[in-house]
Amino acid sequence: MNGIYNATGPHPVTNKEFMTALRKVLNKGWAPPAPAPLVWLGAYLFMRTEPSLALTGRNCVPKRLADHGFRFRHPDLEAALYDLLGKP
Repeated sequence: MNGIYNATGPHPVTNKEFMTALRKVLNKGWAPPAPAPLVWLGAYLFMRTEPSLALTGRNCVPKRLADHGFRFRHPDLEAALYDLLGKP
């Protein structure tokens, strides 16, 4: 299994879906979305990355891993977040 692989879960979600799941797992309420100009500024100044990744995202799936029979322990985002944060 040599080569380059997408480090993604098997089921892509939108940023909105990700933030909803993260807030649920962290037991946080609703929060307003960040204004696009601030996302651009933060991505450029602090993360040194392409702002469009946060604003439009990428719809990636780990096809090569799946082709090699890789099995995800937590294919569901919410279950993965609970596990990462050590919550039951």
